[in-house]
Amino acid sequence: MGLSSTNGCMTRPAKRYNADLSRWTKPPGGFVVLRYRDVEALAHNPRLAGVGLTIFDFLGVSAGPLRDWYSGLMFTNEGVAHHRLRHLVQKASRHGR
Repeated sequence: MGLSSTNGCMTRPAKRYNADLSRWTKPPGGFVVLRYRDVEALAHNPRLAGVGLTIFDFLGVSAGPLRDWYSGLMFTNEGVAHHRLRHLVQKASRHGR
């Protein structure tokens, strides 16, 4: 069974085959979510949080200029801090149009 047509679009059998695949898998260390709608639902689930500074903690980097810089990024923050930074980014990107 071919999984795509010559133009790169998925054929009906390929769509059906992919729809039958497992929705998620659990490799060592966490879950991998495979379907777009499941990823979208998880992205808006308040019970989940980003990795933040976990990588630095794991590596034993408790202070320093790189950790300080990384801690200020929008993608590293949650809640009020994330929304404040996101608003600034959105405002700046609209200004250039």
